[in-house]
Amino acid sequence: MTQHLKVIADKHDLRAFYENMMMSLQKDWVYVIFLVARKKWTNCVSRSEEMLNIRIFGHNDFDRFYRTLRRWEVPIDSFVDRNTKQAICQEAIGAYIDLTPKSVVKGLFKFFSDASLRLGEIVEDPSQWSWFKRYDRKLLGYIHRSNAVKKPYVIIDVDSKDYAKLLDVVGAVGEDKVCWITVTRGGYHVFIRREDLGKWWPRARSELSGMPDVEILDGTQTPIVGTYQGGVAVKFSRLGYDCYEKKERDEHEDKDNKI
Repeated sequence: MTQHLKVIADKHDLRAFYENMMMSLQKDWVYVIFLVARKKWTNCVSRSEEMLNIRIFGHNDFDRFYRTLRRWEVPIDSFVDRNTKQAICQEAIGAYIDLTPKSVVKGLFKFFSDASLRLGEIVEDPSQWSWFKRYDRKLLGYIHRSNAVKKPYVIIDVDSKDYAKLLDVVGAVGEDKVCWITVTRGGYHVFIRREDLGKWWPRARSELSGMPDVEILDGTQTPIVGTYQGGVAVKFSRLGYDCYEKKERDEHEDKDNKI
């Protein structure tokens, strides 16, 4: 029987992430999601990172989001290492999303503007033809760099499984400011809604900058909760329940008690 890659680890956790961390899309807004392979998780990848697939997701529909991720659950030899041509194993893959919605119109405008300039240069510089051979990847890149809104979150990356270090980070910003905590393969992603930043943030940022294995990320790219990252299921910490409405929290707690 043919083995398939597993991307979805827990549909329940995936739904919680979708409902609480992904903004409702408007107009031409879309999300960009990635499937990557990383050498730091296993030795079946020759380069530090291999981009396996990029998808645009533009619907306010969890079932469609779930099915989009399921489309990556392909036969295990569907993705190969660019250098060795060997199949990329389950332990190497991870699914990510940029939680800042992108504007397709902005991306298209920049893409066509640059494409027009390059077309005008082709007569004198035929090497410009190579730019168009991967136009699909180019276009996705332009869309990915075209934010539709300001980044909705500040993400603090804790590159350690030490729970005490996580508590130090939460203590530095205040538990009431933390809206979600993702448990990654190697640590935690602590989320703060940008709209909640205030006069307290410079002090907290200074304190965080002095902590080892702690980094404030520039962007909003993060592992998707409910999927696999390097063979390990990405989950969320119960501190993340602060994101839920009280009714939703109670419903989840009732379900947990029945299990």
